[in-house]
Amino acid sequence: MPRPGVEARRGQASEGQGRLVFANQLRGLCVLAVMLVHYTVVVQFMRRDVAWVVASPPLDTPAPRILPYLYPPWLDLGKFGVAAFFLISGFVIPFSQRGVGPATFLLRRALRIFPTFWAGLLAQWAVIAASGAYWHIQPAFPARIYLPNALLINTALSLPCVDWVSWTLSIEVKFYLLAALLRPAILAHRVAPLLATAAGAVALNLAWRAGWAVPPALGDEAMYLSFILIGTLFHYRYRRALSRARFAGCVLVLCALFMLDYGVGPSRAEFWSPHTASFGIAVLVFAAGYAARARFRPLRMLDAFAAISYPLYLVHAAAGFAVIDFLIMAWHWSYPAAALSAAAACTALATLLHLAVEAPSIRLGHRLRLGGRRGTKPG
Repeated sequence: MPRPGVEARRGQASEGQGRLVFANQLRGLCVLAVMLVHYTVVVQFMRRDVAWVVASPPLDTPAPRILPYLYPPWLDLGKFGVAAFFLISGFVIPFSQRGVGPATFLLRRALRIFPTFWAGLLAQWAVIAASGAYWHIQPAFPARIYLPNALLINTALSLPCVDWVSWTLSIEVKFYLLAALLRPAILAHRVAPLLATAAGAVALNLAWRAGWAVPPALGDEAMYLSFILIGTLFHYRYRRALSRARFAGCVLVLCALFMLDYGVGPSRAEFWSPHTASFGIAVLVFAAGYAARARFRPLRMLDAFAAISYPLYLVHAAAGFAVIDFLIMAWHWSYPAAALSAAAACTALATLLHLAVEAPSIRLGHRLRLGGRRGTKPG
């Protein structure tokens, strides 16, 4: 009969495995949801915007009849995927803070984010340049716009996002900085600093609405940061630092502050729309997955997409749009064949980036520790 200590360790291992499977598989589903909405609704209903970004003529083929069903009035799959990604970050990032100081944490996050992002940005720039050369259309963004994009400071400079998706990375990086600043409070599972941060986001958006010199992008990013902190509350609950009642109450408060941000900030025009409903649905789906986390088991296909979710998220949009437009208008492929081919091509590119750039960067980060001895892999 196993000893009690052995049983306890087995229980902890099972719980840890459930946490990883739960988070990873939800991440895989999120990237598929975002790719689905981009390759269907966005490609067909935002044709001129897509053509402008990827330097191609707008599509002139009829939209498939099924498309309206992929964009119901109560759900925006793209916003849902982004919201779930944010919740996952809020939940898992505190694990990465244990056992390391803020400098090491930020170094590892930088190695996790930037090398893969730069490689993906370069690949998309090459695809867009090739598209522009084929169609004899000048690319929308000059080379000088790519540098602030590569440093993720384009939103602070009121410059456009060249790849359609990296605006979320700007928010992620700011969350890493916020997590490093709040590290003692997060590791101590303190709720007040999280609520104060969300309240500060509301104050910032109220100042914007009152006419103060607050950049709109800053107000939007502060709003999303308060939403990410909902995931951090789930981390507190996972660590059994909050009772169920207090946890539920704090989640409702953060959700209310986030909705208040939406109502008074720069995104207030989207308040009564599928956008805000999608964030609420993401919280419910995340909560359901968290509650059932012990039931999650490895699924080879979904786990494979989870492993490449970050590079696939980076490259699927602009590169995929260019491939779809080219196959339909130059080679006269059907829309379904073009969309599936673009998905396959971007999945292959993401796999290459994962193996050649992302995985080595993560391994390097695990070996590094600033201001001390060699680090260990975070939980």
